[in-house]
Amino acid sequence: MIKIGIIGCGFMGKTYANSYKTLQDVKVVGVYNVRPNKAKEIADLTGARIFGNADELINNKEIDGISICLPTYSHKEFVIKSAQARKHIFCEKPFALTVKDAEEIIRETKKVKVKLMIGMVLRFWPEYIKFKRIVDSKKFGKLKVLKCTRISAPPIYGWDNWYFDPNRSGSAALDLHIHDVDYIYYLLGKPKSVYSLGKNDKKGWQHICSAYRYRDTIVKR
Repeated sequence: MIKIGIIGCGFMGKTYANSYKTLQDVKVVGVYNVRPNKAKEIADLTGARIFGNADELINNKEIDGISICLPTYSHKEFVIKSAQARKHIFCEKPFALTVKDAEEIIRETKKVKVKLMIGMVLRFWPEYIKFKRIVDSKKFGKLKVLKCTRISAPPIYGWDNWYFDPNRSGSAALDLHIHDVDYIYYLLGKPKSVYSLGKNDKKGWQHICSAYRYRDTIVKR
């Protein structure tokens, strides 16, 4: 039995808890959230213990792995704390706010030899897997042009409106656009060049259009 702790019990924390409930030999045994009522929702759902603080959960010897479902600006701190406690980690996307922070996270997790995965989920959705297989097989010839579009309502469900603070969320560039960046990279590899335009206001990058150029393929996002 793999025993999981969840730190962050908002929208994504509850999504993770429901997913874990569908898995055999996996059980959520601990939860923590700054809003106790949110922690109670997942505790009621899973039968988990509510911890008084995140450090107590991280250092609990019963827990094998930790899901970090916190706002982006908190990822680095809690991934490194979890790694130092020798816990395997599944962290919600994006990786971190900066490349420097992401590289530090990688160094720390490698140092203590724990597993870390970031929730870049498109690679695992059935329709995306199918499309990847079609492209790789060249069943219909070589891919020449690909256009991807992502439209989302404002994420008003975030605690303390953190999504609307680009210094805490990275705005749409890191929170949404990154999904398609990851899938395009997975589908076609590293591009020869990338060109992006966007609308930037006090809430950060809200509308983004990117062009990825490969040797003989153009991707518009």
